[in-house]
Amino acid sequence: MLASLCEAGLIEVQHIETGALARSHQEIERALAMNSCKPAHYSGFWYHLTDKGGAMWESLARPDWGRYSKGRREEEESFIEAGSRECAEAEFAWWSTDPSKTLLPGSEAWTGLQPWDATYWKTLSVGFRVHYRWTAGPKNHFAWHLWSKRRPIQRPWHEKPAF
Repeated sequence: MLASLCEAGLIEVQHIETGALARSHQEIERALAMNSCKPAHYSGFWYHLTDKGGAMWESLARPDWGRYSKGRREEEESFIEAGSRECAEAEFAWWSTDPSKTLLPGSEAWTGLQPWDATYWKTLSVGFRVHYRWTAGPKNHFAWHLWSKRRPIQRPWHEKPAF
């Protein structure tokens, strides 16, 4: 299946260190078979969407990029990026109540991003980022479990195409 997506120009199979592309059906199959998710068997090959593959996915999934968000947590700081201010605010409102973290009041900094790299293959004209700091809160697994189950139900940001 992955080899046929590669042959159609929808994905590329590339060695992460050398940049070499697996081009033939045999090279693709061999590269992906060697990458068995075991550290001793890592082949160095990864697959990723091409511009054509991204456009195909968008035509099938019809994403609403204004509802898309991504985030990153590092030691005592977090970043949330989203395709709309409203989405970024909703994500911040949720994540800033994590009972295992204590938000440092006034630490949030909002930035407009122009352009915004929503994914490695999709750049939008605008995005929004909030960067905030926190300290570790009390370790209460029960409280965290309850909190994680109360996340507001959100409309998906893309459709799930049936194949």
